[in-house]
Amino acid sequence: TIVFCKSLGEGCCINQQVTIGTGNGGAPTIGNRVRIYSGAKIIGGITIGDDVIIGANCVVNKNIPSHSVVVGVPAKIVKKRIDENCPWKSVN
Repeated sequence: TIVFCKSLGEGCCINQQVTIGTGNGGAPTIGNRVRIYSGAKIIGGITIGDDVIIGANCVVNKNIPSHSVVVGVPAKIVKKRIDENCPWKSVN
């Protein structure tokens, strides 16, 4: 795991072989209660909101709003919720 970010929020969980690093525009800012699964890459001066789930092997190079689930290469939002107490809803 390589971690180089502007800030890392509280209660984050980072699994093995995750890369968080600099790219065009600087280093990422990661919010609170973010879960980053194995092999994910978060690159550049982007912002990851609070209560975000980043799927395994995902490549994130754009801002991700709070309360989102992202997967794929490049990352795509597949679920959202209003806050951490609400159920997840699929994004069409």
